[in-house]
Amino acid sequence: MPALLTACTSSEPEPAAIPKRLQDTRTFNPITPTLTALPGAQLFQGLYPGIQGQAAYVVEVPHNWNGTLVMYAHGYAGMGADLKVQTPSLRAEWLAQGYAWGASSYSSNYYDVRAGLEDTNALALEFSRLTGQAAPRKTVIMGVSMGGQVASAAVEAETQQTARSRVNYAASMPVCAVLDPVYEFQWLGDYTQAAAQLAGYGGTYPNADFQKNLPAIKAALFTSSSGPSGRRTGGPGPISATSPGN
Repeated sequence: MPALLTACTSSEPEPAAIPKRLQDTRTFNPITPTLTALPGAQLFQGLYPGIQGQAAYVVEVPHNWNGTLVMYAHGYAGMGADLKVQTPSLRAEWLAQGYAWGASSYSSNYYDVRAGLEDTNALALEFSRLTGQAAPRKTVIMGVSMGGQVASAAVEAETQQTARSRVNYAASMPVCAVLDPVYEFQWLGDYTQAAAQLAGYGGTYPNADFQKNLPAIKAALFTSSSGPSGRRTGGPGPISATSPGN
């Protein structure tokens, strides 16, 4: 009886479809920056293509540039339509030591690490075209809060394999980074629910009306909520009066 031979074939698995998110249905408005260059530096700013549409950018290069580019990834910027570049607090220090820096508004707001990563990488790759400078000898990335998660993801092996725009960063510095987002958002939900409950605005969990009720919640819990701290009602001593966020 003749033997039956069967051929085995293998193929790469189809990439998983990226689920649609609320921000994917939104149209955003990138705001062209109007910064002034610091002494001893040249400033470049405008708009460029991001992963979800136009994004705003700033790149600043000191005259004594040492060949290293620092990419700055900003934190959560809310859910509004306007996209704005956030200036890093270390801007002057970087320039004084010869480092160039660049930052993107991202092409999307919301908690969108993918847009932050792809748009920051795309801007880094546009450095020479935008500035007329040689390509950086070294590129590093720093991010704060949600931007810290962007900075962490930027150096992962998976990102190097799957990102649309890929940058081989020499180093990453996440600051106050959201590296356990499930726990982070659980904490934010608990914190806001507790504040709403104490003020008489309990409702459902998570508290979908927290932002709408925030002025009334603060008025119920604090005699003063201006500045970085406030004085609570019914007890001595200042406590934090700012709502949690990035």
